[in-house]
Amino acid sequence: MSNSKIIRAPVSFTDEDYFHCSNCIDLVEYLLSPSTDGESLYITPDDIEFLARLVYRAYNIMGDVIEASEGPDYVI
Repeated sequence: MSNSKIIRAPVSFTDEDYFHCSNCIDLVEYLLSPSTDGESLYITPDDIEFLARLVYRAYNIMGDVIEASEGPDYVI
């Protein structure tokens, strides 16, 4: 990886970002829990969009790392 790029994730965020992230964690935990049958969960479309952006950002970072490694992904 002598020619690798430096990969950095964004480090700035707002209180609203933090709130959306918290709601996304609640959603994921709700979906993974075997004991949530019949329980209600409040989540907004904005929270789902925020979660999608987080997943896409992680996906893009992984792609950049794989590309920068100039090798198969199993060696990362």
